[in-house]
Amino acid sequence: MHVEWIKKKVQMEDKSSKLEFLEYKVPLEDQFVFEKFKRSIDNCEDKDTLKYVATYLAQLATQRNVIIKGLISELVSPDNIVLKS
Repeated sequence: MHVEWIKKKVQMEDKSSKLEFLEYKVPLEDQFVFEKFKRSIDNCEDKDTLKYVATYLAQLATQRNVIIKGLISELVSPDNIVLKS
């Protein structure tokens, strides 16, 4: 049930050009990491391993989100030296 929704969502995001629209390119290193995880998930036959990978990816996504929000906060802060120069 949720797996099909996720597959459709990923396919839709693959077709969209959100990153290209923003002129961001996925670095080659990140492409390799993605492919590594994708292959691990595709070849996984153990439910516990799949849960572990899913939890790890959720943790990674959350950490990246926190870092991005922190960097944005630093940039818009009135005390930021970069904006004053």
